[in-house]
Amino acid sequence: MSTFNTPLLMVIAFLLLTVGIGICFTRISTSFREYALGDQELHTAPLIGTLLTLIYGGGRLMIGVEQIHHFGLSWIFFILLNSFLPYWIISWLALRMTPFMSNLSMSESIGRVYGKYPRIIMGYLIFFLPLLRLPFKLM
Repeated sequence: MSTFNTPLLMVIAFLLLTVGIGICFTRISTSFREYALGDQELHTAPLIGTLLTLIYGGGRLMIGVEQIHHFGLSWIFFILLNSFLPYWIISWLALRMTPFMSNLSMSESIGRVYGKYPRIIMGYLIFFLPLLRLPFKLM
């Protein structure tokens, strides 16, 4: 019994058609900028829109539509809160991190604030805690 998988054939045909069109109608690019953008200059708004679209992703959009249909309008507020809250917290904390920007490690930052012994303890913890977690990851 042979099976005829129509969706798989459609995907293969689309990919082959895309490769064929790409090979036939492209010209040789000399730089990455010319390859990526062509001859056009893009403004900030389209670049930000493209970046946000790539970060958000189409798969997440499909899941979001299903969840909005199931949970209603409250799901939109939940997604917006989960999307913007981490960036808001990071931006709020980043403004207060300027005194520690010259430090190379967390133990150096703690040593600057609390002194010599907490710096040594933090240095040991940073080194040994990943070693203690390794056997549990290998199980």
